Amino acid sequence: MRHLRWLLAAWLVMVMFGAWISSAPTEGKAAERDRADVLLDVFGEFRTVLARYLWFKMDLFHEVLDDEGIDNAKQVEVLPLLRMISLLDPSMVDAYDNIAWDLYHGHRQTEQALQILEEGLAKNHNNFQLNFRYALILYKEKRMQEAMLYSQVAVSLAQDEFDILNANRLLYNSSKTLDAPDVERQALTNLLSLRPHEKLWQDALKRLSGP
Repeated sequence: MRHLRWLLAAWLVMVMFGAWISSAPTEGKAAERDRADVLLDVFGEFRTVLARYLWFKMDLFHEVLDDEGIDNAKQVEVLPLLRMISLLDPSMVDAYDNIAWDLYHGHRQTEQALQILEEGLAKNHNNFQLNFRYALILYKEKRMQEAMLYSQVAVSLAQDEFDILNANRLLYNSSKTLDAPDVERQALTNLLSLRPHEKLWQDALKRLSGP
């Protein structure tokens, strides 16, 4: 209960700031600024410290809900905290990622999930994590053309082995569905460079190469 009171109080503060920002007169270039940017100005340099503090509190709150046996998809109390974190420090891409997946997987709000990811990508253009999550949701929604395009971006940004494998698996599956053999072949080549003895991928590549 104490955690919930703290969360409600913090959220009320943010709502009050949001109301102030909405009603504040703006003109010229200031009118074109994103309200989230104005919010960052209000908190100044302290915003990054506050964002990391809120992340710590969110993690603890998440553990409490886990201990109470509440399924992750139903932990709606965590979402406002994550949203505050994303507004205070847009570089914390985990916040965007977690919000999007909770909205999509837990609440079946696909468009809202994609919008949050688009916001995160606007502030973190070359981020693997957000591009991959965007591609994954598009793939699950059977929007294969878009999924393939974002998978290609994710492949180009992947650094460690786990990310490279996941991005290329997604690229392979989406391109196979679209019957895009050139892209499919490239994804398989990338996968086999890391797992050369994977028979499923070997056979798939042979199929594409013809008799």
